[in-house]
Amino acid sequence: MKFRVTEFEQKFILKKAELSGCKSTSSYLRKMAITGTVIKFESDSIKDLKKRLTNVQSNINQIAKRANSTGNIYQDDIDEIKEKVGDLWLLLESIQSSLHCTKL
Repeated sequence: MKFRVTEFEQKFILKKAELSGCKSTSSYLRKMAITGTVIKFESDSIKDLKKRLTNVQSNINQIAKRANSTGNIYQDDIDEIKEKVGDLWLLLESIQSSLHCTKL
């Protein structure tokens, strides 16, 4: 078998082969091709997480501006942030559990 890789990929593969303790790069590649793991995830979930993180960041910035101008921090603001961070945590756990690991 033959396959092509970029210069960066080649250096990366060679380094991983060296760290693996395999006798040769060929034996490392055979081992990875036979017993390696493939991870599949839905990018829409990651996009949703990124959007929600941006929203929380915006809310925190608004609270900081208000606190700097008034000298007050309101419990409602803190509760809202806690709720949104809790939602983010649930989404992150959902993403983690939806990762499919397939042994070949």
